[in-house]
Amino acid sequence: MKPKNDISTINLKTKAGNTLSVFFNAYTGLLAVDLVHANEKGGSELVRMTLNEKQSLAHCEPAIDVAAAKVVEFANQTLKTKRVSAKRDIRTPAQWCEKFGVQVIDPDGWDRTDPHCMDYPITQDQFIEKYQRSTAGVVDREKFLLYKHLFG
Repeated sequence: MKPKNDISTINLKTKAGNTLSVFFNAYTGLLAVDLVHANEKGGSELVRMTLNEKQSLAHCEPAIDVAAAKVVEFANQTLKTKRVSAKRDIRTPAQWCEKFGVQVIDPDGWDRTDPHCMDYPITQDQFIEKYQRSTAGVVDREKFLLYKHLFG
């Protein structure tokens, strides 16, 4: 039998003077919400469920713990590269994809009438703009998470 400190209860008064009672058992995951009449002679159970955190949060992006060594490696690599403004740093789309951990599946954002459109070096800003208009995906999640803020 688990200790009582796994159980939390919160009682809140409503505008009408009734009590909203929230009960949670952290050990079993039982969550119950009751509305108790002000005279405490009756009430109604509003919610009774077993909390499934994994299922309830499945839509959220899972947190990925990037190892400290990888962060240090990334920082050292960044410091060693030339300090070139993003507007002057030009690379091919394949090189940008490698840097950001992404892939372009269908280059909708590029001029597809030119069969060599993916071979021309472009700036980071141009790449991100074209990438966002393309069918694309993430191939290296750790790299992508380091640059995710650039993709809006």
